[in-house]
Formats: sequence, C-alpha cells, structure tokens
Amino acid sequence: MLLLLAVVLLSSIHAGGVGATAAGRLVTDAGQTRQLLSTNVVPESFTKTGDYDYGAVLSLSLLFYEAQRSGFLPANQRVAWRGNSALNDRTPSGQDLTGGYYDAGDFVKFNLPQAFAMTMLSWGVLEFREGYEKAGELSHALATIKWGTDYLLKCDLGGKAVVAQVGLGQQDHSFWRRPEDIKDSRPVAICDASAPGSDVAAAMSAALAAAALVFKQADAAYAARCLKSARNMYSFANSQRSLYWEKCSKDAQRYYPSHCYMDDLAWAAAWLNGATGEQQYLTEAAQHYADHRTKEKDAFEKYKFGLYWDTVSSGAALLLSRKLQDKAYSDQLTNFLDLWTSYKGNPHVVFSNKGFAWYTKDSGWGSLRHMSNAAFLLLVYAKQLSGISRDRAVCFAHGQLRYALGEAGRSFVVGYGNNPPQRVHHRAASCPNPPAVCDYRYFSLQSPNPRTVFGALVGGPDPSDIYRDDRTDAQANEVAIDYNSGFTGALAALNTASISYDQCVAKGLKRQKLG
Repeated sequence: MLLLLAVVLLSSIHAGGVGATAAGRLVTDAGQTRQLLSTNVVPESFTKTGDYDYGAVLSLSLLFYEAQRSGFLPANQRVAWRGNSALNDRTPSGQDLTGGYYDAGDFVKFNLPQAFAMTMLSWGVLEFREGYEKAGELSHALATIKWGTDYLLKCDLGGKAVVAQVGLGQQDHSFWRRPEDIKDSRPVAICDASAPGSDVAAAMSAALAAAALVFKQADAAYAARCLKSARNMYSFANSQRSLYWEKCSKDAQRYYPSHCYMDDLAWAAAWLNGATGEQQYLTEAAQHYADHRTKEKDAFEKYKFGLYWDTVSSGAALLLSRKLQDKAYSDQLTNFLDLWTSYKGNPHVVFSNKGFAWYTKDSGWGSLRHMSNAAFLLLVYAKQLSGISRDRAVCFAHGQLRYALGEAGRSFVVGYGNNPPQRVHHRAASCPNPPAVCDYRYFSLQSPNPRTVFGALVGGPDPSDIYRDDRTDAQANEVAIDYNSGFTGALAALNTASISYDQCVAKGLKRQKLG
C-alpha cells in the first residue's frame, strides 16, 4: 500500500535561528526512512479495501507533539520551524515552569488536558507497545511522554500545592503570533489549601503514575520521581477537594470547565494502584468511583460514555474491572461498547450518513477526538473480550479511523492522505517566517498555512459530515494535544491488530453508511 504523506518543504526556524529547508523524510527507530511528498502533488486515492498504513500515521501523530513543545527545544527536535519559546515561565517565587506542551492552536499550558493526554499516551504504550515497535516509533513515543511529564514534575510544589495553568486564555487569545515571540513572564495558576483543584491535581497524579509504569524498566530512577510526585498530587487532590476553576484557575472555566472530580480521583488512585500494587489505592479508587456515580450522579449519567479531560469514569471502570468484580464496571463497559458500535442513534452517540460516530455531550468540540478516544478504550477493552464482542470493538476502531484517514472522501489528519486540512487553527503554523510580523491578519487569510503541523487531528466534522477547512472555524479546525492522544494509541493497536479491516468486512462489521 502506497504511503501518502503531504509535506510543505519550506525554510524552517531552528532552535537557534533560521535554518535550511527541512528534510522531506522521517526516520524511525529502526532507521527506516519514509519519504514525504510535496503538497503540490495530487495524492493517489487509497483503495477501498485493505488496511491503511497505521504505522505511518502513528509516526506523524507523534511528530505533531513536537510542534506543540514549549521551552528550550532539544538538539534532536524534528519540527525545524519551531524554536525556543516561553522561557520566562516560572512561579511567583521563581520556580522554573518551562517545558511541557501548548494545548492547542494557542500557547496556554492548561494542565488538565495536558495531564489527560500524557496519561492516554502512556496507556497506549503500556497496552500496545508492539504496535509502536512495529512502526519503529517506541523511542519517539517515550520522548513524547517524557517531555510532558518532565513539565508536570515541575508542577508539584512540595505536595501541598500544584500548578494548574501557565498563561491566561483571554490574554493569549488577544494575540495572533508565534510562540517564539512570547518574552514576558506569564501568569501562573496555583492550587493550594485556600484554592484547591482536585480534578487537575488528580489528573496530573494519574499522568505521572502511568508514566512511572512506562519508565519502570528503562529508567527506574525517573519512574521513582514520577511516582513520588504522583503520590503527592493524589494526596493533595484527595484531601483538599474542589473543582479547580472555582478558585484556583477561574480563567479555565471558559476553556476547560471540569464538571466533576470524583472520577479523576478514581482514575488517579487506579493508576497509583497499578504503579505500586498497594491495596489502599485500589480500595480508594473503588470508593471514589462509587461516590462519582452517586454524589456526582448528574455528571456521571451525562458523560459516562465519553472519555476525555472532563470525564474519565469509563477509563477508571476499565482499570478497576481488571482487579475487582463489580457489576457497575461491567455494565458501564458493556453499554459503552453497545452504544458506540450499534450504528443506531442514541442520546450519547449519533451516526452520520457516512457512518461517523459523533458524541453528543460536548457541544461539538473535538468530534474526531471523542470518536478516537472511544475507539482506543474499546481496543483496550477488546483484550478482555472474545468472539463477536471483541470483533465489534476492533472493527469499530478500524472503520472509524479509516473515516478519519480519508475513506469517506477527505483526510482529517494534517499532512496525510487525500485532501488533508491545510488551514488549521494554529497560530504557529499560520505565521510567516521571521522577520515578518505575525498578527491577526494571518488569522483570516484564506491561503493555506505556510507550515504544516504534520499528524495533527483536527476537531472534525458535524453530525452531517460537514467540515470546512477554515482557520477561523476553531471548533472544527483547531488541533490539540488531547485530540491526538487516544488517536495515537488506537493507531498503535491497529498496527498489530489480529483482525484486519478486510476480515471485518467479511464478518459484516464494517463502518455502516446510513441514510
């Protein structure tokens, strides 16, 4: 199968200044070189049968995270048009907060979605390591996780406080500029006893506990550091309870308004149990999950069939189901499978005419993200299933990811496949090369972005399969680190899946076109 990749080969910004034209290739762990094609070459269409090259898309998905890096960039930075940025990020007392990832097409470091993304990336490596190895991308996956967790470690302020956010959304959105242009010292949101943040602290705890599992064999000292901070953050989250946007980070209410925190506590405790083997964490995870179902019942009922930064009960249920026998876990997971794979509309998931599974509970933002996260969770769950249930889970993932990769008419992955997005809502990609000034003029230009954010998964179409490649449409066309997190793990899973899409078709389990 021909690999179709689209790349704009332009003069690029290196960490130390303006460099030469970026090389049009990717090199994997095994030294495999994948040639990238210029966007002025019309790609050939994929055939309608046979599997996509999931390993190639996995390579690009990980490359996207390098475009989102903040701080001092390393010598092996592969996205050459990005440079050092936000080097004055620090706490009021002067503690270094450089590094980490910008969340989306802007430059705030929101720790709730960042922690969720790192947890999902770690989970993907833990469950589907062979998929990364087959693609030659394991080292890049580990580097991607570590770039995020290095920053999250800095956000542990001694066990009695955590950093929840660096930068202000409203302030950041008043500029359309390159991240390299950020020279000021940005506001920092700190959660402490007077302004708690159980959700964000627990999310960061989960990310670091999951990373401790990932690095346990390769770097025991680093894993121990992650685990120590994971314990600290969980203890803080559990003892000082509140939603983080209520006092700690009011700015976040407009952008990442968490609705509950018991699910985050269950998520964190379950990951800590996995990383430590300590029974107390398992007991507490089960209790937090039960409390989420009762004390946060409205949020549980509304979001129980989603998985993203605002709701992780489905992920917690899966982790708990591996250790404890409880009908509550099995019911949530069984219903999750049924609702997402039925191809019949329901209050939580509707299906487009082209068979795209569209999650209804998040106001239309990140529709491809919700589908990809569901596909990832079902691929993990499939490891506990057999027969037709297993096949339904895996075939759903095949069909939905093929939709994202272009089978329904266009690709939704930047730089890949047939007619990929070229005008994504991403400040850095839309800006011209220095010394030209970048400002809001470039927001409304109709021309393609001069830089390609390879591998980024856009927000996605509406329930009618309508999508506009328009930079001004942030809901459909912004890209984000949490959007790619479950997507990356699902690609790794399908890269070594025991069931091919052709077998799904033969079993009558292909993506169904409705209408």
